Amino acid sequence: MSGRLLLFLGILPVLLACGSSPVQPVSRTEPQGPSSAVAQASRTLVFIARAEPSSMGRSGGIGIDTSPRFFNATLMIRDGEGSPQPQLAEVLPQLGSASWQVNPDGTMETTYRLKPNLVWHDGEPFSADDLVFAWQVHRDLQYGPTVGTPGAPPDSLMDQATAPDPQTFIVHWREVYPYAGLLSEEFRPLPRHVLEPLYQQVTPEQWDNLPFWTKAYVGLGAYRIDQWEPGAFIEGVAFDRYVFGRPKIDRLRLIFQQDPNAVTASLLSGAAHLVADITIRFETGRILQQAWASGDGGTVLYTPAQVRFTRFQLRPEAASPRAILEPDFRKAIAHAIDKQALADALYEGQGTPAEVFAPERAPQFPSMLRAATKYPHDPRQAQDLLERLGFSKGADGIYGRAAEGPLSLEWRATEGGDSSVQVGVLTDALRQVGIDAHPFILPRPFDNQTRASFPGLMNWSTVGQPDDWLMDFTSAKRATAENRWSGINFGGWSKPEYDRLAETLATSLDLATRTNTMVQMTQVMSEEVPVLPLYYSLDVVAHVAALRGVKVARDGSIAWNVEQWELK
Repeated sequence: MSGRLLLFLGILPVLLACGSSPVQPVSRTEPQGPSSAVAQASRTLVFIARAEPSSMGRSGGIGIDTSPRFFNATLMIRDGEGSPQPQLAEVLPQLGSASWQVNPDGTMETTYRLKPNLVWHDGEPFSADDLVFAWQVHRDLQYGPTVGTPGAPPDSLMDQATAPDPQTFIVHWREVYPYAGLLSEEFRPLPRHVLEPLYQQVTPEQWDNLPFWTKAYVGLGAYRIDQWEPGAFIEGVAFDRYVFGRPKIDRLRLIFQQDPNAVTASLLSGAAHLVADITIRFETGRILQQAWASGDGGTVLYTPAQVRFTRFQLRPEAASPRAILEPDFRKAIAHAIDKQALADALYEGQGTPAEVFAPERAPQFPSMLRAATKYPHDPRQAQDLLERLGFSKGADGIYGRAAEGPLSLEWRATEGGDSSVQVGVLTDALRQVGIDAHPFILPRPFDNQTRASFPGLMNWSTVGQPDDWLMDFTSAKRATAENRWSGINFGGWSKPEYDRLAETLATSLDLATRTNTMVQMTQVMSEEVPVLPLYYSLDVVAHVAALRGVKVARDGSIAWNVEQWELK
């Protein structure tokens, strides 16, 4: 048993008694029998997440994924293999059929038929009119925590939505949208019977602050909100008429905790059953794994998730050193980095280096990996590239060019998590080949202009699917003064060939064409090296042995089969 684990177990009683104590077992008002406390706990799932959702609307935020899914249902859901399955819909629209028609002018129409006899949490029937109302709200408001992001699909591409009958929802699209048949979290239904009267009376600001979005929420998910104490917990009751059947666990309690010691103590004591949504990091997962190793105490699951990568500053007015604008210089940095050593430093040998902007579980991954230009760790190759660019080593071992002086470079990462370890390992690697690299941790909060004004390199991570990730590096998404530095391409890379491919990806509906385009985009990016994939972050899900049925899906979600979970 490691010294760190012994230390933790030694302070566990203190944690259980201190002010940052773990969650307490749920109190109930049922009659108390000799073993009632155990019986009550067995019927209530206690889930820990790092942050409280601001609403049960559309915007959960990074790492606040599972909580809203307990209470919501959508037209489509992905199963454990990542395959789309109908949830509220009977079947999903199929391209080339009457349910998904593409017109000669590039507009489209998709038709969703709804499953019969579905009801909202308050017992009122769910119908296509609720979906039309949701479209109207998104169209009119365009922005807010209960709506989404202005100009973002699918709302921005929906020209009209109609309901010819209660079971039929038709969307008219103003242009090609590859995911028109897969409407999910980004387009949640809204109960017209509850919200329409309020919508006609309140301002957009008042709308976002309605009690409906929190303690008065009415949804379609596996659990119905029973109580919401802001800053403390949310409790839910199993919904008898959930589309996939009543959950096997009667009650659900969500609590919000960022202290890893308190989270760990709660799981080891049995006061909580499940933690997810990047609430704990790898180090805490290892402590739980070791504590549970001697018996059947629980399970820790590590899932490769986001691609962690670094951006090069490619806006000439901001780039320092100027050599960073030269592809061969960026390739030299790529050869200087030992990605496996970095992953090992972060994940004790369980990390995985990244070469492309796709998770290993993505169907496009093998083709993208084969197409990508690789830059294996090779300090000699890095130095050869520097010398070809006219750099030579000084007496101090640092490369320089006559007109520019010694080669000095800043490598940034944002405050929090393992940022210090990341940039420490990376800058050490550059110094070993003769680049005077130094780390800089950017404190939070920071504005968009600060984010885009890094001089050398800056670490970041991806969110979404591989095609989304690739689209983030187009010229249209550059951060500029004109768009108030809001573009996600804040390294400023621009390549016409890449933009043309991105246009094909954005407008093609054919799967083979889309995959081939993603492969070509990968080729262009890996040859130019405007960004450098480093490693896959590991998401940690931990649950006690008494909780059965939790499975991490290929897309990283866990709530996809919540109705099947059991507490033994």
